[in-house]
Amino acid sequence: VKHTLTVVDRDYSGVKASIEIKEGMKLRANLQREYSVFLDQKLPSILCNLQTGNGKTGSTIISLLKRTDKFRLAGLIPPRHQITWIEALLKFTTIDSSQILIVSGRSNLCKLKDISDDIQVIILSPATVREYVKSYLEGDDIPFPPEKIMEFIGSEDLIIDETHEDFAGNYLN
Repeated sequence: VKHTLTVVDRDYSGVKASIEIKEGMKLRANLQREYSVFLDQKLPSILCNLQTGNGKTGSTIISLLKRTDKFRLAGLIPPRHQITWIEALLKFTTIDSSQILIVSGRSNLCKLKDISDDIQVIILSPATVREYVKSYLEGDDIPFPPEKIMEFIGSEDLIIDETHEDFAGNYLN
């Protein structure tokens, strides 16, 4: 059985986040503030290409959490960069490591619909999502179609880090 992927409008409600920015954390530069304005507009896609060390990770986290309608954070982060995100989340926010879920492997992605509302951040690897989509296209039995991943994550935004390292894979995802 072969399937086709369709684009589905975001007509679901995400899981409301109880994650907060730590006191004293703020955007530190004009480029970060400009980027934050774009994130607040909820455009369909935003590419931030600040130089290394200029605060893309921190300004993304802070900007998304400044919204009045905050939802669980979701990131498509290559495994070698996941520790950077975990460290930033612990530095900039009020959550602890037990509220961060790293999803590795197709079988764990299948379990997303059963996660606790205590989880505030979900980090996926691009390879995990790609294998899930491949399984779907090959007709494997999976609990939800790929276009419903964000619904099951409970997030309305997907942060894709280091996009330039795998343009084709990120585009397909």
